[in-house]
Amino acid sequence: MAIRSFLYAPGHLPDRLEEVFAHGADAVVYDLEDGVPAELRDEARANVVEALRRRPAWARIAGEADLAAVAGLALGIRVPKVRSPEEARRVCARVSVPVICAIESGEGLEAASAIAGVAGVLTLSLGSRDLCADLGLPDTEEGLRAVRERLVAACPGVGPVDSVYYGDDRDGLRAAAESARSLGFSGKSTLLAGQVAELNRAFA
Repeated sequence: MAIRSFLYAPGHLPDRLEEVFAHGADAVVYDLEDGVPAELRDEARANVVEALRRRPAWARIAGEADLAAVAGLALGIRVPKVRSPEEARRVCARVSVPVICAIESGEGLEAASAIAGVAGVLTLSLGSRDLCADLGLPDTEEGLRAVRERLVAACPGVGPVDSVYYGDDRDGLRAAAESARSLGFSGKSTLLAGQVAELNRAFA
């Protein structure tokens, strides 16, 4: 069940929750976490529940209230900042859909293999900015190469999902995607609809 491209849509923007399907992403992710201002989280949750009843998508949750709201509706769950297999088990016990756990801290990286081994976890994803901030690493291809190799080794089934590419140049995006693919990543996340086609080509 490899997914080449995950395109995020912030939950507090109802129009985006509909138009996001028009760009050819393998998976649409309704975002209830970092893409949503804290004061709009309740509004975003209500928007996402309504949207999921019309067109099922993945959901990135920010806590228990989100999980309770989208369980039984979402096609899959993306869980941010997972630090232990126990956190993954708590989510997987509540849903019967694939779960992808984001590794965004040194603690999570240390437990990556155990997290990936939890029943119900499809694979891991890399959250490069938070992980680099936690470890004091440069957020570059070279700076994260050992991290990426470790995540691939932790996911012997479906390869992990690479982090968002924050640049706006097509050549840089292509190089980043092809590098991740060469290491064993199965796909990549994006915030930008214009990046989807390039990701689908790179991970085809």
